[in-house]
Amino acid sequence: MLELGPTLFLQIANFAILMFLLSKIIWKPLMQALDGRQKHIATQIKEAEAINEEAKTVKARYEAQMAEARTEAQQMVREATTYAEQLREKLVTEAKEEANRIVRQAERDATLEHEKAMAEVKRHLADLTVTAAAKVLQDTLDQPTQEKLMADFVRKVGEKYVN
Repeated sequence: MLELGPTLFLQIANFAILMFLLSKIIWKPLMQALDGRQKHIATQIKEAEAINEEAKTVKARYEAQMAEARTEAQQMVREATTYAEQLREKLVTEAKEEANRIVRQAERDATLEHEKAMAEVKRHLADLTVTAAAKVLQDTLDQPTQEKLMADFVRKVGEKYVN
């Protein structure tokens, strides 16, 4: 059983003094160290959360800039494609117009050369005809009749080859 003697009171007093000393010497600094550590950890957690939020903001800003850059790049590609198509159409149209102009000029030149050649042939044919007719008719017809026959012949030859 439990004895209530002086040693029990001394043991209780020793225990109380030990507890008092422990609380002043070890417990209080230990608790202060633990509180400081807890505050330091809480501060680091808040800083980490702030950094995390800032990283999310930077990421969102980066993604927005990338989306904007993609949109701008797509717009530039569309504009370049449209410009290239318009330029191609313009060059094709200009080339067709130039080809048509060259063809028309060639047709005009060919017509003009044809007309010159026909005129030269008519003139040469008329000269030959007049020379031949003059030789044939010189012996049989008089001068006014010869001139009338030659004029009629030249007129008929001109109508035949001109039309």
